[in-house]
Amino acid sequence: MSDLASLLNIVSALAVLAGLVFAGVQLREMQRQRTADSVLQLMQSLRTPEFADGMMALFELPDDLSWKDVQAKLGPRTVNVVALMLSLESVGILVKKREVSLELACDFFYGPTQMAWRKLHRAIREIRAEARMQSPLEYLQYLAEAMQRQKNSHSRVKAEAK
Repeated sequence: MSDLASLLNIVSALAVLAGLVFAGVQLREMQRQRTADSVLQLMQSLRTPEFADGMMALFELPDDLSWKDVQAKLGPRTVNVVALMLSLESVGILVKKREVSLELACDFFYGPTQMAWRKLHRAIREIRAEARMQSPLEYLQYLAEAMQRQKNSHSRVKAEAK
């Protein structure tokens, strides 16, 4: 009888362990699916004519313009560049909160983010000064800087491997 009780205890413990392992696997799969859904939703939200026009307008701008010069040069297209900046700001927030990996963000948004920061950093600093706050577009700046560090890190690793 004692052997049967011991056997039942072992079977019970194994069943609990199997349940915990299964729950862990399910939790990890759910998290992976949530990340994939976030990325897909983000990509769909950015595939708009406004985003494309914002990129084209940004491409046409020279580097380091003041905010007033950006507005004067772009006229009504300024709204699409603002939409682009806010979209990249959203990507920066998702990366900072680890909802989207920096590597994945780099794969999709490295070029637009670096170009936006290079061309608009002066204008963004002026917007911050005018608002008397450092928070406007801080996650766009965070994203651009994090992506640059990531690229520099990968370049260094590749050079060391040669």
